[in-house]
Amino acid sequence: MRTPYAQRSLTDKFGDSRLCSRFDTVCKQLESNLISTIPDAAGTKSAAKAMYRFFDNKNVSPLKMISAHRSVLTKRLPPGNGGRFLQLSDTVELDFTGKKSSKKLGPMNYLNRRGIYLHNSLITNDKGVPLGLLRQSYILRKDEDFGHAAERKSLPFEDKESHRWKEHFMEGQALCEQYPDLEGVFVADREADIMELFVSRTCERMQFIIRSKHNRKLANGKENLYRYISTQPVCGSYRMTTLHPQTGKEREVDIEVRFCKLNLKLYKALPVKRDLPAVTLYAVEAKEINPPADIKEPVHWVLLTTLPVEDFQQAMEVIGYYILRWLIERFHYLLKSGGAKVEELQLEESHRL
Repeated sequence: MRTPYAQRSLTDKFGDSRLCSRFDTVCKQLESNLISTIPDAAGTKSAAKAMYRFFDNKNVSPLKMISAHRSVLTKRLPPGNGGRFLQLSDTVELDFTGKKSSKKLGPMNYLNRRGIYLHNSLITNDKGVPLGLLRQSYILRKDEDFGHAAERKSLPFEDKESHRWKEHFMEGQALCEQYPDLEGVFVADREADIMELFVSRTCERMQFIIRSKHNRKLANGKENLYRYISTQPVCGSYRMTTLHPQTGKEREVDIEVRFCKLNLKLYKALPVKRDLPAVTLYAVEAKEINPPADIKEPVHWVLLTTLPVEDFQQAMEVIGYYILRWLIERFHYLLKSGGAKVEELQLEESHRL
């Protein structure tokens, strides 16, 4: 469902008709050969110089560039009266160590490993057909903050890197508010298990499915999430194919499913979190039955969701949506290794990247 950039409306995206025209030209040049260098894509020295000038312009920003794409995305959204989209959200590392831009970029997991973190939200229909990107955001870490993770815990949530998850969720929520007959489902892995995100939901048509990372306390203060769901009756089972973590070969896995409704509340929270209210969610557990002895980490997901789960069929719908999350990982693979190879870019300025 790729849309040629010639069909995208770019009017007034940059407040300058010349920049809009240049953006159209740049997109066509890069689209023609994703893995080419900028000089190769441009074709001539003057065209390459014009492309660099475009990326250096301070009026050119990721939000303005993606707005042209979003105008097409909204036309692809499922029809109203029960239409549902999935917002698959995740972060990818872009490592530019040794490249010309590395000195202008920030540290990653090591001080000498330089790059940026890119967070994407991919929109698909409820069958997993990609429709486009809703939002992109970038994280450029500072050298002086490296090694001070413990100190950052006391910062306001808006100043933390994890705030990006809420920002992207709110973007999907705004989309639902813009289209009253549309329902969205935000799908994310364990890094998005954040109470600030849970309590930010204000639109009933914006749901979420997030894999649990924390064995949270229930609101009664007596029980924990994982133990509580493990005591629920098995509502059904299914078989799936996954990869062996050591050999990479496919293996068949039998999964049993449980679900429950629960209230979660933060206890012994930091001062910046103490006022967060309790949230009512459903939990769905998918757990591997009788895993082989050589499997150190059997399949075991606990999914937290606002979608109602009252039976096995609804639990399987939640699991099915979570499985579609792999599409955002495939998108990031194509961005890095399987297509665009953006980590090979030799741009010198971080703003150009």
